[in-house]
Amino acid sequence: MSYDVIIAGAGPAGTAAAITLLNRGRKVLLIDRQSFPRDKVCGDGILPGASALLARLGLEDQMQSANFYPIHGARIYSPNGNKVDWFVRPINPIHKFYIAPRHKFDNLLYQHAKQLGAITITAPVTGVIRTGRTIRGIKILKNNREEKLIAPIVIGADGATSVIYRSLVTQQHRIKPEVIAIRAYLKNFKIIPNHIEAFALKSLFPNGAWIFPTGPNSANVGFGIDIARYQSQNLSMKELLHQFLSDSRIKSRIGLDPNPKDIKTWPYTLSTSQSIQVAYDGAVLVGDAAALMDPFTGEGIKNALLSGIIAGETISDALSAHDISKAFLTKYEQRCEQEIKTTIRRSIKLKNSLVLTPQILNTSIKLMNRFKSPTAKLFNRLSTNFEFLSQ
Repeated sequence: MSYDVIIAGAGPAGTAAAITLLNRGRKVLLIDRQSFPRDKVCGDGILPGASALLARLGLEDQMQSANFYPIHGARIYSPNGNKVDWFVRPINPIHKFYIAPRHKFDNLLYQHAKQLGAITITAPVTGVIRTGRTIRGIKILKNNREEKLIAPIVIGADGATSVIYRSLVTQQHRIKPEVIAIRAYLKNFKIIPNHIEAFALKSLFPNGAWIFPTGPNSANVGFGIDIARYQSQNLSMKELLHQFLSDSRIKSRIGLDPNPKDIKTWPYTLSTSQSIQVAYDGAVLVGDAAALMDPFTGEGIKNALLSGIIAGETISDALSAHDISKAFLTKYEQRCEQEIKTTIRRSIKLKNSLVLTPQILNTSIKLMNRFKSPTAKLFNRLSTNFEFLSQ
């Protein structure tokens, strides 16, 4: 069977690319190492910018009918325990802020791609096939035997530990994941209704922790920590999680079932100002495989979706032009620079200005509370998702 494009990884980036290509009449093979529905470790936040892209992909009705938990505000804690509360309103009221568990959310996208005609395979990808410098396909492991799959273009959408990325870049030039995160779910937990919570903890600084409500009495909880810092600790990730949940601000809100469920860890790479090559002869990288996670908010889904859409549009044009060279596919790289990297650079500046030291963040939270109206106006100039409300 012949395909126009092979996509390795069926998360938001891979399915967004698949949907875009299928809507342009292309034949797509979508591969994931796990069968769907499957879990994906994440904070589960779908911000308004991501909701807008889902509508662009034709998934607005499915998102509304899924009844994901809506968010209207945020509470942010400083390292010394001070807090500031914000009500937020999407810039476009049509595009909502949801908490959507990934086993449901990713499956929604995956099933939509299948309905549009994507051919799907469940198998681990083991590498790429080359002719000279050009990628001609991928290798998978099926029934304990290696199989080769050929297509004009390959999309690497297989996450922070991407096999495609590691096949394309020499070990000397690879960027490795620098943060490890842990996520769990709590039931019978007293949430702040329709509010997320973000914690800047001294023990994790400059990384943070979160509580994202998934329903009236349940929440996604977790944190990230620099891998180098974690390796210097004498505690496991689970022990650090229980330490976080023992905080007085949280412990009193845990119900009769205090044990968190579905505890999982995963590594990830925050986007930096360092350029990462994402276009090659016959291949592109999208989403976490292209290190596009926002370095300030930790959001990855919006940039995953957008990179997938841009890749799908560029690749369809490349197939029409019968040109799969890096020179042509660099148009994808250029659009990522314009539409994604601009926001990432702003996030880097914001992160560097706020989290230089715990003392600076403590002072920032204190000033936000004292000068809420001017702070809201400042945030409203910076945000691509929300209007911040001072009352």
